[in-house]
Amino acid sequence: MSDSKNRKVILINPRATYYNEIAQKCYPPMHLLYLAAALRDNGFDPQVLDANAARMTDREIADQVREVKPLAVGLSLYSDILRQVRDITQMVRRASPHTKIVLGGPHVTSVPEQTMEQFSDVDFSLIGEAEQSLVTLLEAVLAGNPVSHVPGIVHRENSQVVIGPEPVFPELSDVPRPARDLVEWAYQAKQYYSIMVRQKPVDTLFTSRGCPFRCGFCYNFRQKYRYRTPQDVVDELAGIRD
Repeated sequence: MSDSKNRKVILINPRATYYNEIAQKCYPPMHLLYLAAALRDNGFDPQVLDANAARMTDREIADQVREVKPLAVGLSLYSDILRQVRDITQMVRRASPHTKIVLGGPHVTSVPEQTMEQFSDVDFSLIGEAEQSLVTLLEAVLAGNPVSHVPGIVHRENSQVVIGPEPVFPELSDVPRPARDLVEWAYQAKQYYSIMVRQKPVDTLFTSRGCPFRCGFCYNFRQKYRYRTPQDVVDELAGIRD
């Protein structure tokens, strides 16, 4: 059973692959900030390690994990950074052998079985939106319970990759606002920017999730299109401005 007192979670945004070039933009890792907010609301102690904004190397990421020794480390996987994320998971595994490594994101959702086969150091992957499923997964890990019931879970049983129940798509009104305070240092240092915008820092927000269309080349085949109310969007904009 995992240490029930260890509720620390590190969510990693890797350094951009073009870090040694003139970067055109650097945006807040909003997907991780949403996950962090959900974790915090459920009694976990999340840290968002924005290695892109901080210009951290993969080795520095591993050193941070070694120091904290969190219950879990989470990363979002995109196809264009597959090799980089795999290198990070290998370094994290060596740095903190008992930490659970969890992947999510578009690549996982598109090819979940293949992802687990390619990432031998990863313990779990989560399909779809993970604000609820990540909390459910980590609560099961803490209690030493099976994880096969977790919506959207991809894990291993007897060396075989197993996909669990269909993912749950939460109502957007139930999703907490992203935990921007966890990367306040990056906002203050004006590390979030776009060369198309004169003022710094810049910010982003989501007004909807999913997609109403059926493009054959897109991984987002489940559609599940939902949108926020105008007032909710305005309230978040006002909060950003303040």
